[in-house]
Amino acid sequence: MLLKEKNNFDELIKNLSNVHDALQNKAAKAVNQFLSLRNWVFGYYIVEYEQKGEDRAKYGENLIREIADRLTHIKGLRFRQLYVCKDFYLAYPYFLRSVTAKSSNEEIIRNPYILEFLDLEEKTEYSESELEQQILNHLQEFLIELGTGFCFEARQKRITFDNKHLRMDLIFYHRILKCHVLIDLKVNEFDYADAGQMNVYLNYYKENEMTEGDNPPIGIILCANKNDTLVKYATSGMDDHLFVSKYLIKLPEKKVFENFMKRELSQ
Repeated sequence: MLLKEKNNFDELIKNLSNVHDALQNKAAKAVNQFLSLRNWVFGYYIVEYEQKGEDRAKYGENLIREIADRLTHIKGLRFRQLYVCKDFYLAYPYFLRSVTAKSSNEEIIRNPYILEFLDLEEKTEYSESELEQQILNHLQEFLIELGTGFCFEARQKRITFDNKHLRMDLIFYHRILKCHVLIDLKVNEFDYADAGQMNVYLNYYKENEMTEGDNPPIGIILCANKNDTLVKYATSGMDDHLFVSKYLIKLPEKKVFENFMKRELSQ
């Protein structure tokens, strides 16, 4: 929608109307986020039209007022609000990239992950390195379980601080979100120290590994079990791209699984 160049006033009005129609229903559920998104997109189209519209000289300084006059069907939208939309876009040209990435993470990260294909016994006697090796041995199945867009990049990536070495278990790149995904494997229940360790990884990647066009990295702590209250307090105030997900090494009976999913969704 945003990438298609429009060069005349009628197309500008059409674009603004379409944006409003597409987002007004969602705005009722998430007023602040979607109205901000709408206003940013309005500003984008206005600025793009001012720069590239073939008939822009026809309206000159009265462009904003002309737009407002044509959009009277949008309740509460006046020419002063359109000036604010324009200023919003000019002040935050990368706003859309961060919003879309954040809103897409509720959809990309799963909980739980079903790792039945690893054929592991239901016990904690295996080590994290054994779990990692089994995942790599079944990388194709693991990528399918992760979902669309994940590309494997590295294992046991080392970072060093004053001769102290840390290793990240698995690194992926998500081609849709345009960001790295760091996965830390835990064979036991989630511990609050795990969140601090992942936060270090995320901050390191932000400063040293991101390249032009990348969004901030996402961290997934993949553990055998988790206490949601502990997760809440352990991750509060940390990077909002940090997730704690549970993995199941065996698909439970249908009724047990249904109850588990209902409990997870309610939380």
